[in-house]
Amino acid sequence: MLLCCVCMHQLDIVIDNVASTVLILEAVQSSMSKMNATELSSFRLDANLGGTSAVLQRKSVERSAGYQCYY
Repeated sequence: MLLCCVCMHQLDIVIDNVASTVLILEAVQSSMSKMNATELSSFRLDANLGGTSAVLQRKSVERSAGYQCYY
């Protein structure tokens, strides 16, 4: 029973992390939609992927997209 609760808690953390990353990337996409072609061509995401953590958002993208993020 305890193992099940631990797994459920870990899953809840992963889901919250993915939801947070989606919100961050939606904000990045919104700002990109307001850029002109010159700004878009020079736009690059930093290691934080638009968020405040270099690890959390990257791991979330890796989990959901199924590939490694390289910089």
